[in-house]
Amino acid sequence: MTPTEVTVVIKNAARYISIDAPLVQGEEENMYDVLLNEDASSPDKELLTDSLMKDIERVRQIKARAITRLKYTTICRVLKTYLG
Repeated sequence: MTPTEVTVVIKNAARYISIDAPLVQGEEENMYDVLLNEDASSPDKELLTDSLMKDIERVRQIKARAITRLKYTTICRVLKTYLG
């Protein structure tokens, strides 16, 4: 880059540009339209899905452990007599 180009870049870097401002004078398209990607899933939705999957896996582990404990403890006998 030449010194003149560097000066122009420095001047433009300090300039405030609104995301709602049109990209080209007289056109409707703005920076928000360019940056918006409706095909991409939202990060919070991915986080919720991932969290739900981990919670379901954990619930299944707790359930399996509880069933195993019930099979091999004296509580099982008490429950069997209670249930008939």
